[in-house]
Amino acid sequence: MKKVFLFVIISIIFSFIIAHPPKNIEIKYNLEKDLVEVSIFHGSNNIEKHYINEIHLWVNGRKIVKQTNLTQFEGEKQFFKYIIPNLKNGDLIEVIAKCSVYGSKKVKVEIE
Repeated sequence: MKKVFLFVIISIIFSFIIAHPPKNIEIKYNLEKDLVEVSIFHGSNNIEKHYINEIHLWVNGRKIVKQTNLTQFEGEKQFFKYIIPNLKNGDLIEVIAKCSVYGSKKVKVEIE
C-alpha cells in the first residue's frame, strides 16, 4: 500500500515538473477582413495529454470566444483564426490560453 501511495505522489509531482503554461501568445488582426489570428506557443511531447485546452478571447472587456480543445495540433504551437466583425482602432483584444495540465498565459493587444 505504501508503494502505491508513493508511486501516486511521485507521478503527481513529476507531471507538475514537466507541465508548464504557454510560453507566449501572439495576436494579429486584419481590420479589412474582420480577422483575428491567435498563435499560442506551448511545447509538448505528448499533445494528447499536455495541450492548450481552453482559449478565451475578449474585445473591450466583452467575452467573444470561449473555445475548448481536446488536443494540440502541433508539438510547439497552437493557432486559431476568428472572424470578429466591427473591430476598430483603439479596441483592446485580450486572450487567455490555458494548459490542460498546469498554468495559463494572458496577453492584451490594442488595435492601432
